[in-house]
Amino acid sequence: MKNRITFVLTFLFLFLAVPVAAAAAEANSGTLAADKNNVAVSLHLPAGKTEGITSLRLQLRVSVVSGSMGKPVFLFDNAVKSAVKDAHISKEKDGGYLVDIIISGKKEQKLFTDSGNVKLGTLSVAPTSQDYQIRVEFAGKADGTGKPTVTYVDSAGLNSVTAPLSKADPVIVKPAGGLPSQSPSDQGTQSFGKKLKLTVSVKNGSNRVTFKWTREEGADGYVLFKYNTSKKKYVRVKTFANPKTVSYSKKYKYAGKYSFKLRAYKVTAAGTKAYGSFSSAAKVKLPPAKVKGVAKSQSYLKTTLSWKKVSKAKGYEIYRSQKKNGKFSRVKIVRTGKTNRVTIKQKKSRVYYYKIRAFVKGINKKRVYGNFSVVK
Repeated sequence: MKNRITFVLTFLFLFLAVPVAAAAAEANSGTLAADKNNVAVSLHLPAGKTEGITSLRLQLRVSVVSGSMGKPVFLFDNAVKSAVKDAHISKEKDGGYLVDIIISGKKEQKLFTDSGNVKLGTLSVAPTSQDYQIRVEFAGKADGTGKPTVTYVDSAGLNSVTAPLSKADPVIVKPAGGLPSQSPSDQGTQSFGKKLKLTVSVKNGSNRVTFKWTREEGADGYVLFKYNTSKKKYVRVKTFANPKTVSYSKKYKYAGKYSFKLRAYKVTAAGTKAYGSFSSAAKVKLPPAKVKGVAKSQSYLKTTLSWKKVSKAKGYEIYRSQKKNGKFSRVKIVRTGKTNRVTIKQKKSRVYYYKIRAFVKGINKKRVYGNFSVVK
């Protein structure tokens, strides 16, 4: 922060004390190249204009066209070797973000190659909605021309040039092929940011969900998200700081329907977290709770069974056997969760044992069963 303040004050001093030099305005250009949710930022100066330039400052503006977004991340390219590299990101009143990029090197260190090109780094946007369009553009106004600008300072620190960028087209970032939205990925690891595979499972009658996912090479950890129906978005469930962790389990409400996503993250040199792609949504429907409170009453050749209603149950199945620990067969299906009483015919001089289980409709419309009641 101290280096940033010093450098900004240097710029202000130059603007106030030194006349701004006339630049070859129409020759300077900036390039924004979008790849999924990452935007590569580059500058180009014509031959003969790059000598002695060791410091520069430019701004990017990130705004929402549709959908929603969080705070973006800017990672400098490894080729930028300057002593000061700072990208300050501030939120604007309209909900967008202004990215203020400053690079300051040493006297003998020039930023541009002989070709006049420099790749500054990559801006990663952070959409927070499934469908979105995010606009990224160079910012800054030069003498009322309406064009974006870049400011240079030479190695002596005695001349500043504010030059409009004649070619600096904005880009629109949006989901590719309808895939889930992607958060910032780390450019330092080529494989980082690939789509993870998340699977969820639950055992019959259990309310414990088991999560398993593929390991991401280069990741420092993972973040698990669950869809929140009231907020209408995915919210964080748990962060796994150990990159070797590839499984987890957690109890949820019986008969609940849930959707989960996972993404990897990497800790950047600045100490912030850069995120990889979201996995596809993994959905699960939990079984209903165990049937309790079973009671019976008997009349001639009939037995009436009753039980406590199970929350969110769509129906019940009644099983019967002539031995307490023998083979049970289904004798009755109750196709509504509101009913908790049935009467079943019996044969004369027979002893019968009964047990009951509730069911709900699963993700694939097949029945998901809860545990059986105690045997009556």
